[in-house]
Amino acid sequence: MLLIIFLGGTYGFYVFKHYQKTKELRFVEALKLEEQETVRRQTAEDFHDDLGNKLTRINMLSELLDKKIAAENRDEKELIAQIKTSALELYEGTKNILWALNPDNDNLQDVYEFIEKFAAELYANTNIHFEVRKNYAAFKDIRFPLGFGRNIVLVCKELLHNILKHSHAQLVTFSIGITSYNSIEIEITDNGCGFDVNAVTSGNGIRNIKKRINKINGDLKINSEFNKGTVNQLTFPLPNALT
Repeated sequence: MLLIIFLGGTYGFYVFKHYQKTKELRFVEALKLEEQETVRRQTAEDFHDDLGNKLTRINMLSELLDKKIAAENRDEKELIAQIKTSALELYEGTKNILWALNPDNDNLQDVYEFIEKFAAELYANTNIHFEVRKNYAAFKDIRFPLGFGRNIVLVCKELLHNILKHSHAQLVTFSIGITSYNSIEIEITDNGCGFDVNAVTSGNGIRNIKKRINKINGDLKINSEFNKGTVNQLTFPLPNALT
């Protein structure tokens, strides 16, 4: 009996110490994560304000310079227009980085809303009607590691741009769902002219898409038929923390 009591006490003490150590490690990790998120949020805010002010100044100076140059100086005016366009493109290009840097956007709901807003603006003044399928409140609870959401967004942006440039579609649909095997599935479809999937094997766009899909351990399936349209199906596993 004494031996049993001794062994039981020893085991209980070991379990208690292990529990304490695990609890301390979780507490330290939570503090690190909170500190990281604070730094990320502050960096995103500061960078946004600083970049916005400088680009606004560039546009103002460009407009002032444009007014001082005579209309017949077409070359100079063309250069000024290029400066203004480049400044705008720089701002648009950094919006994705700033959005991903902010920890408040590390969830599926914000990814969904970002893509929806981008597509609506992209097709706003075109002959393409854009539709989204209903999302779910649970999307807010699905959080991603740093940079994960940005890769998803950039893949979808490339696909949506390709539809605009090549498909001649009148309807584009966008949806996100959770499959029964713990994966996230994004589907972008169009009713355009279709194309030969096997013939599209090169180009910077395709290479960038493949690189970004590899970073999220995902897979992209494209089914397309001539005169019937295209279905782009992007799937990737739920983050490990959620499974």
